[in-house]
Amino acid sequence: MENKSYPKPTDMLCGSACLYYLATQVFNVPCDDLPNDYMWITDIASYVIKHFDKRATLSCFESNLYNDYKKANFNMIPCFEGFKKVDAFLKSGKEIEEKEITEKEIDTLLKRYRIALLNVSSAVFNQDAKMRGGHYIIIIGEKNDEYLIVNPCKTSITELWYPKEIILDAATCFGSWMITILNYKKR
Repeated sequence: MENKSYPKPTDMLCGSACLYYLATQVFNVPCDDLPNDYMWITDIASYVIKHFDKRATLSCFESNLYNDYKKANFNMIPCFEGFKKVDAFLKSGKEIEEKEITEKEIDTLLKRYRIALLNVSSAVFNQDAKMRGGHYIIIIGEKNDEYLIVNPCKTSITELWYPKEIILDAATCFGSWMITILNYKKR
């Protein structure tokens, strides 16, 4: 199967580009209010819940950020942006479920007309140890040992088949953060 590419607004970062893809290709809704600065996974989950799927869920597993947040005393929360984002998400009445991301779990989600937005390690995903930080992708399909992913690149948003093993490793290295979303496009 040939890769599909979609144009994306200039200089849009990967989190916003994933939201742009969901708005334009899955939910067919206006996306005039998309933020275009760095977004934490909790920011993206809040946007998804508000604009696309009020039943969307956020999960992580063995996340340094979430584990450190749970151990932090109240005075430490304002000192770190990640803690502030997690705190605001939880105080808004939303939950973060702790569960491991597995191939079986993602394959089951896809069969139930759901898609997964993941925060992955850039170094593992791109197989380049020099890269730092995280990258957002969306898993929209699967076959054999590959996932059909949405990868926001510098100039476009590309749908491509990618090895499951690399996706799962890249997600696990970054705390297994996953937003599960109902995929209305498949219905």
